Amino acid sequence: GKGPMTVTALGELGTYDTNREMVSARGGGESYDYSFGWSRYRTAGWSIASEERGMGTERDGAQNNTFNGKIGISPTDNSEIEIRGSHTDFWGEMDGAGTGSRVGGTMDTMRRKNKHTDTGSVKGSLALFDGIWTQTLNASAIRNDQWNDGGSTTACTVGGPLCAAYLGTTANASWQHDLRLIDGHVTSVGYEDTRDYFWMRQYQQKSRITSSSMRNTAPFFQHQAHLFDQLDLSGGWRGNDHDTFGWKPTWFTTAAWHLPTGTGTTVKGSYGTTFKAPLLYQIYYP
Repeated sequence: GKGPMTVTALGELGTYDTNREMVSARGGGESYDYSFGWSRYRTAGWSIASEERGMGTERDGAQNNTFNGKIGISPTDNSEIEIRGSHTDFWGEMDGAGTGSRVGGTMDTMRRKNKHTDTGSVKGSLALFDGIWTQTLNASAIRNDQWNDGGSTTACTVGGPLCAAYLGTTANASWQHDLRLIDGHVTSVGYEDTRDYFWMRQYQQKSRITSSSMRNTAPFFQHQAHLFDQLDLSGGWRGNDHDTFGWKPTWFTTAAWHLPTGTGTTVKGSYGTTFKAPLLYQIYYP
């Protein structure tokens, strides 16, 4: 956001009793900026169960309700602080498999998936020596809380697999330094720490079934160079030290040649390796 406050509103209507609304406000000045918003998508949906086979006609709807906000301030000419956050409330109704004489078909049930997702981050940057050295501190977290209402009625059977709740949280912190010692060159070094937590519990009883955690730490290095006004080169290395999967370093390199033909043509290429461990939420959520 920048300048005087700007407010935007939007509304849509569609078939299947579908509607979408959005309201946002943003603005800012020389030393601050902000952006806030709310959006909702909702539909009554339809039933995938077969009416002809007597499986039912109850429609399965869904809703996504999201709030988000961002505030940025510049306490001094060489520093910035940014705070972001969001909350999403989601639910979606589902049908289930037929049983007994109705095996092989889809049957109306009152099953519903519910999910709350919260995200937040704080980032601060400080430029020193006329921008030669910039350091950035960042901390963020995302929390996924998901549970099901299952069975042929709105009530869950205590102990049933559809009635368990799953809570996953991932927290991340990093410290990065960007050095511009030579014109056209930027060297970045830093360190990142990511921690993953997971709980599974009976939603009605609130009793914990299982819990687990993982951690990954990673030093990293990168260099970017702009040469001869037409060649961009970069390369980097990252050391991933995962407490479950061990030491998994990765690297990459890129090149971009801006052809001196006056046509704005650029030829680019890159190669790299990567490592991505699954989150505990991805491993344990059925």
